Amino acid sequence: MKLSIYKGEYNHFLIHGALAMSAKDQRSAPRVLHSITAKVKVGENPVFGVKTMDLSQGGALLDSPYQLPLGEKLELAFKLGKHELNPTLCEVRRVESAFGGRRYCVAVQFSQPNFQLIELVKRDLKNWELESEAASLVSSWSDNPMRTFW
Repeated sequence: MKLSIYKGEYNHFLIHGALAMSAKDQRSAPRVLHSITAKVKVGENPVFGVKTMDLSQGGALLDSPYQLPLGEKLELAFKLGKHELNPTLCEVRRVESAFGGRRYCVAVQFSQPNFQLIELVKRDLKNWELESEAASLVSSWSDNPMRTFW
């Protein structure tokens, strides 16, 4: 699957690991809409789990069970399939309440660009797309008259 950059006036979403950008975004790297799990470590507090809502080389938007203070420094360790990445140092840049305060959307900025994460996400999305195409092909076999020979 080819990911392309959209530079227009309107929000743009592509299905299957979509790229989400708008003219209002002042980002150095495009965001990819993809949900992966991660562990968050804030100071000496217990580790807790989150999922990404979108991510880029420079940061991520997290679905978190906890509200985190703006400017909070944390470690974020991503797990993508069999790959567990080394923790990435981040800073909380924005927090918004969701689901009546039961969840929080937490935007974090990575201290360093995370190129490895984006490459693994691209590989994961490519694999997902191939699996989806294979499943579609197999499901179409029931409509194939040649199938009666098997």
